[in-house]
Amino acid sequence: METIYQVYAVLGTTVLILGVAAEFIKKHLWISEALLATAVGVIIGPQVAGLLQPQQWGDQELLLEELARLTLAFSLMSIAFRLPDTWVWRQKRALAIILLLGMPLMWLSSSLSAWWILGLPLLQALLLGALIAPTDPVVASGIVTGELAESSVRADTRHLISAESGANDGLAFLLVMLPVLLLEKTTGEALSYWFGVVLIAEVAGSILAGALAGYGVARILRWIYAREQQSHTSLLAVTFALALALLGFAKLLHGDGILAVFAAGLMMNWYIRRERGHDEAQHERIQEVMKRFFDVPVFVLFGAIIPLQAWLAMGGSLWLFAAAVLLFRRLPVIVLLYPLLPPIRSLRDALFVGWFGPVAVAAMVYATWAEVREGYDHLWVVGSAIIFVSIVVHGITATPLIHWYRR
Repeated sequence: METIYQVYAVLGTTVLILGVAAEFIKKHLWISEALLATAVGVIIGPQVAGLLQPQQWGDQELLLEELARLTLAFSLMSIAFRLPDTWVWRQKRALAIILLLGMPLMWLSSSLSAWWILGLPLLQALLLGALIAPTDPVVASGIVTGELAESSVRADTRHLISAESGANDGLAFLLVMLPVLLLEKTTGEALSYWFGVVLIAEVAGSILAGALAGYGVARILRWIYAREQQSHTSLLAVTFALALALLGFAKLLHGDGILAVFAAGLMMNWYIRRERGHDEAQHERIQEVMKRFFDVPVFVLFGAIIPLQAWLAMGGSLWLFAAAVLLFRRLPVIVLLYPLLPPIRSLRDALFVGWFGPVAVAAMVYATWAEVREGYDHLWVVGSAIIFVSIVVHGITATPLIHWYRR
């Protein structure tokens, strides 16, 4: 029992400090909340102080997977409420290009680096590339929210990063499942299952189910509000409950809960914002609460379980691969595609959007899931190293580059 109270104390103190000093830290220390929380995890974990011993709690990778999945779901709901209600529809062509063309190019770039630098077999390299393909919405939120970002970065640029990171976390499931199925089945069986079950049933079905659930809940809320039977403050509780329910039902029905939650959030946002007398502050509270209470714990746990010894055993090739991912996974793709993306109006915008494609919570979900399913320990070892490097590098460069962007 003493362990659980240690967890309460550490997480409560960390959330309290970041809640009070977050904007000061970002402006003056130029480091992100995700980096600070990860550093706390490293310091109190078994690598340094040993105050937390996650290996004694059972399967620590499985624990991280479920906590990361929960964090991701709440973060996606927050992103959905952050976007202007018609923005996704107005920029549907740009989103289609960056998701359907840009993300596969990022996947292939990382996979090629894994095959060449790490010497992995082709299918394992493709799987590793898929795990780190999606842009993380949790770390990205530190780049597009807050007083500094909102006063310095154009709205369309911020919205594009948010919408892309929200959608590609779920769509990355398609990229992850393709090499997984090819590893487990014959080529014909794998492609047939991928198209008929994964694409149609799990991905498209989850998007449709999430959108219908979000629309239905929003209709009920508007009906209640119109009769003044319930305070508008219930919106926060409803969004929490809906995200949790969709995540659970999707898992039980073998669907993509991440996409279902994001689709539901977009539909609720679109419908509720049309309510007469809509309270914009409600949306701000939803974003802030979800960000503060669900982002910090997952980074603390990640910092506490990093496989440091395994990283050191891999030697320089691991860090060369990490550098290749940072430089070539996303930046060249966005620079290449930016003439086709109206929200990106200049090369400066393209460089900014191209650099800020962090790898974090979504990769935690997929890397831990793939390791358990396929039994390849190096998937977690390499994936966690990329996550750690991304948290550090993007956490350090976010504020300086926002200042550069503004100038």
